[in-house]
Amino acid sequence: MGDRRRAPRRRSRARGDRRRAADRRRDPGPDRAARGRRARAPEATAGGRGGPGRRRGLTARARGPDGRRRGPRARPARAPGPAVDPDGRPLAGPQIARGSRPVWYFPLVGAAEQVRDADPTLELLARVPVFETLGPDDLARVAEVAVPRRFQPQQVIFREGDSSDTCYVVREGHCRAVRHHADGRAITLAHFGSGDIFGELAMFDTETRSATVEALDRVQALAILATDMRRLMREHPEISAKLVIALGRRLREANERLTRQSFQTVQSRVAGVLAELVRQAQVEGAGERDIEIRITQADIAQLAGSSRESASRFLAVLERAHVLAQGRGRITVHDPAALSRYVY
Repeated sequence: MGDRRRAPRRRSRARGDRRRAADRRRDPGPDRAARGRRARAPEATAGGRGGPGRRRGLTARARGPDGRRRGPRARPARAPGPAVDPDGRPLAGPQIARGSRPVWYFPLVGAAEQVRDADPTLELLARVPVFETLGPDDLARVAEVAVPRRFQPQQVIFREGDSSDTCYVVREGHCRAVRHHADGRAITLAHFGSGDIFGELAMFDTETRSATVEALDRVQALAILATDMRRLMREHPEISAKLVIALGRRLREANERLTRQSFQTVQSRVAGVLAELVRQAQVEGAGERDIEIRITQADIAQLAGSSRESASRFLAVLERAHVLAQGRGRITVHDPAALSRYVY
């Protein structure tokens, strides 16, 4: 009876002994591991399995006498490749070796782009009526304070009644100035294209905006803060004198346009508006014929100071004469020279 009770205990001890033996085989103690290393050392140094000086894929020099690895496996040195940007394009610049790694030095990012962009900016400012009397040095001073801005189609650049603190020069795209009446009606005062300036009175007074300006398509412009322009005019009085001359010229042109609208017929005023829009498109790079203008009949009528019905009837006359073709929000002028026959 007692032997039967002790039998499970013996079997349990035997299983425990087998587990401990297996653990010792998997994790030998320090003495046994050292004996195994000493026994295998001649094989590693005398050219055992794996070739001379190698044991299990590792060089003999990678381990010390105690069998511990002294450092990572030595790798052959590779010549540094050319420096590239994140897109994989090679970068140019002086390479200075420092240790085993090359160090690349480059000039300030964007310096070359700023130099390349300087001439187009000066060329654009030279075409602006307010700045056309300034010399190259004065234009360069204005270009230094101009900030590029972008506007999406139908985006409002500023609203009627906003504070007047910035003027804008259109680089690309088209805008229009709109004046809203209390009863909800709106009238288009002007269209702006490449080289036109709007909000320029901000350079001389602090009154609120007299009209709303919105983008008709994607617009790139230069924004010039009134504080920067006033500082330039204080530091360089010749800029102030030239700006006054240019503004006087624009005032004279506005008076002449108002006189024409007072005495000319509707047909003459509409033809004059189209001729002015064609001239502006040609300044932007359009050809001599088939010039497309983004404008509606309502805008043409408002610019000409007439009703939409009267402007629409005259546009139909021009279309039948093959002078232009009308589309949705667009007018294509086939024969710009023919418009002059209707202006009198």
